[in-house]
Amino acid sequence: MNTSNLHTDRGIRSASGSTGWHRYVDPLVLMMLGTFAVTQPLLGEFRAGAGYFVARRNEPIEIVLLVVFLTLAPGLIANSIVWAAHARSDKARDVAQSTFVGLFAALI
Repeated sequence: MNTSNLHTDRGIRSASGSTGWHRYVDPLVLMMLGTFAVTQPLLGEFRAGAGYFVARRNEPIEIVLLVVFLTLAPGLIANSIVWAAHARSDKARDVAQSTFVGLFAALI
C-alpha cells in the first residue's frame, strides 16, 4: 500500500481515499464538551434549588424546554462560531476549534 497520500492537511485519508471525517466529528466534540463544561454544573445547581421552579409554578414542559436549551446552546454557539471562522479560512477554523476545545476542557 502506498502511504505517501495517506495524510492530508485536514485529516487522514482512509484506505478507500475518502477524507472529511473531521467535518462530522468536530461538531460532536464541541457539543459534548459544551454540555459537560456548561450545562452539567447549571443542572446541578437547578437540582439543588428545585424550590425555585415550584415557587414560579413552572409547568413540566417549561422545565424540559429549559433543560433542552441549556444542553444544546453552548455547543451550537461554539459550532456557529467555528463554522463562521471556516468561511474565512481553514486556519481560522482550526484556531476557533482549538480555542473552544481548550475553553471547555478548562471549565470541566
